[in-house]
Amino acid sequence: MEAILEGAQSSPDATAYSQFFEIYAEAMVLDFLRGKGIPTRRIADSVSAPDFGCELPDGKEFFVEVKALDIVGGKFRHNEIMTDGLDMHVEIERQQRDGRRIASAHGEIAPLRKPYIDSDYDAYGTKRVIDTLRDKCRQAFKPSQFERGPTFALVVADRLIFHGWKSSIVPYYYEEGLGGQASVSGPLWHAAYGTVGAPVLRMPEFEGKPGLEGHLDKPGLYADDTQPFPGMGLVVLKKSSSGKRRLSYGLKAPREETLEWSSDDCNEALIAMTDAWNDADNTEGWKLTRYETS
Repeated sequence: MEAILEGAQSSPDATAYSQFFEIYAEAMVLDFLRGKGIPTRRIADSVSAPDFGCELPDGKEFFVEVKALDIVGGKFRHNEIMTDGLDMHVEIERQQRDGRRIASAHGEIAPLRKPYIDSDYDAYGTKRVIDTLRDKCRQAFKPSQFERGPTFALVVADRLIFHGWKSSIVPYYYEEGLGGQASVSGPLWHAAYGTVGAPVLRMPEFEGKPGLEGHLDKPGLYADDTQPFPGMGLVVLKKSSSGKRRLSYGLKAPREETLEWSSDDCNEALIAMTDAWNDADNTEGWKLTRYETS
């Protein structure tokens, strides 16, 4: 990480910071897994090898491949965000020079907004979250990284924002908000298992505004028969609302059992790695369908 920062071409350098975060994410995941009591070792014997080897209590081995998801638009959007931040400082300074005793300016942290012109962007939308998580996971992981044995895809989502917390891994959950009460689509569940045409529901911004945002136009990672997503499951790490701890949510792949790796083994690995998990049949949904920020 120090070497990357030393090689930064400018300050700030969005490309160098992104590379820095990828290495940081791997180090953080290693610490996270060991903190969960999972025996974990770093694997570095091949370019295409998974990042970590782990063990279940009975000694069975499984693997974890880590990816840190960047914001939409990568360095181009990073540069826009930095420019927006500079513009706010300029505006505050202008107001102070004009004699205002209280100066103010506002901006938006929008990691899901596309760079340049994005007329369809909706800060409160759910479908954009589903599409972004699904497409970024599809691009990030390579099948060759899952060939050593039972392997889980793990994404660090610190630079993205998605709602729902535990409830993000159920098809629909109940939420109360400024717009009243509503059923809302779980973005992680639909990114993994959603089918084309499935309704996407959101919390209305105010009473009377439609709660139906649209319908999925692409299948989820594990619902696409043309390009099956590799691995035993998907684990997503994000920060808690206080930022003081890591929260982890798991989604189990619909895989056939083998003598070497059973469905129970997969469940045990997900329980060890996550705060909550679910599957395509919503087996765990009965305890996750009410909105909780944990």
